[in-house]
Amino acid sequence: MKTRSLAKSLSAFRCACWLVAMACLSPTGCSRNRYEIELKPDAETMERSLTCWREQGDSGLASFPEAELKQMAAAYGQFPPASEARQYTFHGKFVGEMPNDIGGSGRQTYWTTRMGTLSLYVERFRGDDDLMGSLQTRLDAADRFTSLLLGWFRSELKHDPAAAKLEEFVDGPFRRDIRNLVLYCWAGQIAAGPGPAQFGEKPPADDPEPFVRIAQYFMERGYFTPAKLCELIRTDANGDADRFLTFVRTFLGSKMGNRSAEQAAQRLAFLESPERAEQSLDAYLAGTDEGKAFVQREKQKHNEDPNAAPPKPHELLGKLAIEAMGMEFSVSDELQVKVACPVEPFSTNGRWEAEARQVVWSRRINAGGERAAPVLPAVFYVFWSVPDEGFQREHFGKVVLGDKSLAEYCVWWKGLTAAEAKEWDEFLASLTPGTLAQRLEAFRFSTDPPPAAGEEKAASLADKPRELIEAGLKDP
Repeated sequence: MKTRSLAKSLSAFRCACWLVAMACLSPTGCSRNRYEIELKPDAETMERSLTCWREQGDSGLASFPEAELKQMAAAYGQFPPASEARQYTFHGKFVGEMPNDIGGSGRQTYWTTRMGTLSLYVERFRGDDDLMGSLQTRLDAADRFTSLLLGWFRSELKHDPAAAKLEEFVDGPFRRDIRNLVLYCWAGQIAAGPGPAQFGEKPPADDPEPFVRIAQYFMERGYFTPAKLCELIRTDANGDADRFLTFVRTFLGSKMGNRSAEQAAQRLAFLESPERAEQSLDAYLAGTDEGKAFVQREKQKHNEDPNAAPPKPHELLGKLAIEAMGMEFSVSDELQVKVACPVEPFSTNGRWEAEARQVVWSRRINAGGERAAPVLPAVFYVFWSVPDEGFQREHFGKVVLGDKSLAEYCVWWKGLTAAEAKEWDEFLASLTPGTLAQRLEAFRFSTDPPPAAGEEKAASLADKPRELIEAGLKDP
């Protein structure tokens, strides 16, 4: 296990070509949580039911994490159930803010006007939507990785006149290439997202494009050939740290002007074996502030977990590489959300089921209790409006506002002051079908400005609803 650990710590190159490919894989056969949320709106109140369970591959139900059960129970004001191998259901009614039951943030907005109502449901489930923060964290980890690697080489090659060439490469092209690797990984993971899925289905086949792009980038810059890439993949599969170090020595030696593997081996003797490289790297990192802080943090974890292996300084490089590449991922959970709608929504990113009169989403989301993988969070939304048909027919002779036009009207009305809303609603209540055109055209708010010099008519706050209503009157 020692050589395996060391290879991970040294392998900026392998991270560039192999660990990234592994990051694109979706593990199967592992434990994952499944959540079903059903939402039934009633005016401004949202009735919410959450059912959850944990599956262990194809072997059936597993014990559900107690910490999550406590979080969900607290969100619904219930006592947490015992974590046994079964399903759990939580139920509650909410106004406005949705409960933070499985992680995220959401809200139902309900606005009512004389012309009808508008309902807006939006909810984010887990994930990380601080894109700049997540990218900057990863770029910082990449720079720290490169700087520590550079410091290590300087400490070992301080008497070698050719070391300046290697330092120039590591601090220049290599640092740039590792940062570009981070950007490739970040962009690919953001674009892929957790992905839609039919609830309970197996993850889709992997898309090789991210790996191909990254491999091509590093091959263009001379890090390896296609044949050498196959060797690197083999060293990872077999845990062959000696063979991997031979590749590293040859590559670094070429940057110092060495023409053969033998010359590289002589100049880079501290990389002659996994054991010697580990001793050298541990000695260097133990003398750095970052290495000391890392060991101290890991010792505290060791004290909390007696079964944890004692920390070693060289593990710091491995952790930085994993953080930079966005490898802090876990098996994704699965979520299905259903929202009952009295009418077909005019806008949603879910699937409208007309017969059941509901909108449905099925997505994979980050596993609970884990650091969020670098993907956009799952965000569900559905917007619908319900016209007050009785009021509209009485005052306009027909339904003139519905769906998106009613939504636009409700948004406009919600922006009025209390006095403006009262003035407008009184005007609407006075309308009759026989006098619509003249009265709509003539109406102006008492607060509207007078026409400017040379203008026949000034703009009015009523222009927007007048436009919407007139368009509705013209529709057959």
